[in-house]
Amino acid sequence: MWKRRMPRGCRMCLRVAAVFATAAATTTASSACADWVELADGGALEGRVVELGESIRVEGRLGSVTLPRAKVLRVTVGELSWEAYPRRAAGLADADADGHYRLGLWCREKELGREAREQFERAIAGDPGHEAAHAALGHVRVDGTWLEVDPGSGSAGKAGGWTEWVTPEEKALRAEQAHQKELEEQLRKRVLRFVLQTGNDTLAKREEAFEVLASIGASRKLPVLISVLEETNPEVRGYAVLELGRMRAPRAVPGLAKCCVADPVLEVREMAWAMLWEMEDADTSLSLARHLRDSRAEVRIRAAEALAKLPDRRVAGLLVEALDETCRAGGSRVKRGTIGGETPGGANAPKGKGAVAAGGGGSVAAEGLPLVPVQDAGARAGSGSAAEDPLEVKDRERQTILRALRAISGMDFGLRLDLWRFWLKLSKERAAGKPEGR
Repeated sequence: MWKRRMPRGCRMCLRVAAVFATAAATTTASSACADWVELADGGALEGRVVELGESIRVEGRLGSVTLPRAKVLRVTVGELSWEAYPRRAAGLADADADGHYRLGLWCREKELGREAREQFERAIAGDPGHEAAHAALGHVRVDGTWLEVDPGSGSAGKAGGWTEWVTPEEKALRAEQAHQKELEEQLRKRVLRFVLQTGNDTLAKREEAFEVLASIGASRKLPVLISVLEETNPEVRGYAVLELGRMRAPRAVPGLAKCCVADPVLEVREMAWAMLWEMEDADTSLSLARHLRDSRAEVRIRAAEALAKLPDRRVAGLLVEALDETCRAGGSRVKRGTIGGETPGGANAPKGKGAVAAGGGGSVAAEGLPLVPVQDAGARAGSGSAAEDPLEVKDRERQTILRALRAISGMDFGLRLDLWRFWLKLSKERAAGKPEGR
């Protein structure tokens, strides 16, 4: 577009690209020159001047215009601004923020809008706190952060019209990251769809899901498999448990530990325990110990049973705290200072891989685990059986915790919490290399 700069009020500058060959307005009709053409009405043109007798044609960057010679006041020799710009920009170092800012002002004066913005942005890249460059771009500072008008908002103000300013490079990086995140989300949804399909009632659908999932990398499936451990379909949970066990990913241990003690289906719990046992992750006991504080007594009991099978002194303190909780609850039927009778799967039970006691309903081999939902042992006794006495539940929980403590410490202090705490103190001192008896 052509814009003319008028003497007053409605001054508009018209720029046209050209190369000067002479400074006189009376050159031959076929000559061309790089001129700054000043007009009699106060306007100005920059461009390549071609003499046409009684008129001249000024060929600019975006087009050309023909003017009667009578309207031309004078022609001044000069260098084309857009041809001079690359040379000026090349001579500036990236860290020369002030130099880029001054060049931006020069570009703005020459009405090189795109180049002016580029130089102001390069000035900020060299000095992120360059206030003049930020101001030239229309940025405002709020609480120490420079903001720019969000081009997608159509407004400017605190109600969402401003967004944090970032460099063009950072914008491109964020756009690429957003695109990558979108692709990953699409893949996650696809993996989730086929994982959920493993619980379909139709054999063909299940086989299709198994085939597709087998072609997807473990790293892509891992987060989805962890998330479906909370699914309502036990078939899906069972598939996820088996796949996570095969992956042997430490990231899956907390989810498998929770499944091991809290899943409502016995077979899924037993599979989770078998996978944990096979993985032999050093932090399995820590993940199990978190469930000693669960609100459900059966979950706490299963966690203690599992810890009796994986003795780890790091969880001894949590077991003592859990024992204290059961004692403060009252109603103990265990003689003080003794453990009481052993129960199946306790400290005297075998510790082989085939003897998995974390389910509270028997043991299961690590291989050939069925995925058929079954009830717990208590529920299998019949719907008409009376609910277990809460005091008996507390006693069973105490006994299970004591078995775990004995497995860890090799000691038997029964319900003597003072002795268990004294043993904990000695254990910590030994671990720290301090002399005993202090």
